[in-house]
Amino acid sequence: MRISPDFVVLLVTIVTSHLSDALMEREKNELLQGHNSYRGEDRLPSIGWDAELEEWAKWVISCNANYPGPQHSFTNFYRFGSEMSVKDVVSAWRQEGRQPFLERGCRTPLDRTRCNRNTNMMQPRLTSMACAALQCSSMRQLVCIYDNIGDRV
Repeated sequence: MRISPDFVVLLVTIVTSHLSDALMEREKNELLQGHNSYRGEDRLPSIGWDAELEEWAKWVISCNANYPGPQHSFTNFYRFGSEMSVKDVVSAWRQEGRQPFLERGCRTPLDRTRCNRNTNMMQPRLTSMACAALQCSSMRQLVCIYDNIGDRV
């Protein structure tokens, strides 16, 4: 059986687009290490990667809306181009520092308080996190969800 070149191109296109959606293990490690590095600077406890939160992040990620994680969680959203890595994204969130609350790109438990992405990832009572990515035209959408033990319902 002979495979047509057009079929091979189609197959490569499908596989490549699927891979650009999913976070690679290297990217997951960069996200977790970046968060824990910045948390360490503020003497906050390290957090771990949570497979259940990762499934939730994969379920809520969208190119058209910013859906939050579970009610008790903090959620960050970010859309970025190919010139940025996920490590750069975490750095950009850190640069938001304690700026006036942006109230975009983030959600808090039950939407009770204002936030920026840095305040979300630096919450002192976080225990774990997970992220998911989705290709949205020429941009990549990233959502990270943080488990917050203090607001479990």
